Amino acid sequence: METFIRDLRFGARMLVRNPRFSSLAVLMLALGIGANTLVFSTVDAWLVRPLPFREPNRLAAVWESEAKSPNTPSIFAPWRHYQEWKRQAESFEGLAGFFWRGYTLTGDGETESLLGQLVTEDYF
Repeated sequence: METFIRDLRFGARMLVRNPRFSSLAVLMLALGIGANTLVFSTVDAWLVRPLPFREPNRLAAVWESEAKSPNTPSIFAPWRHYQEWKRQAESFEGLAGFFWRGYTLTGDGETESLLGQLVTEDYF
């Protein structure tokens, strides 16, 4: 126990004598802890926790594809297609949609373009 206290005092003296090294060490620890927290939080939210639905294994995503490449679901369906799918749906208990849209924010003489989504009433 005595050697541990002696080593602790020696380490504290060295940190006080070298403030640049101490600052760098604290900064590196903060960056490492922050990066580790970010990665853990992302993995936990996306891979570990179950989806917040009663039966997540019954969820399905529906996409639209072009006739020239039917195996590539690359087109977001427009609103009128969603309405038709919802009207004709027999295999789905419910159908919700989201649609990309560009927005322009103005104020204080500045203009900013943003990309956002419109969602249907039963999306959430």
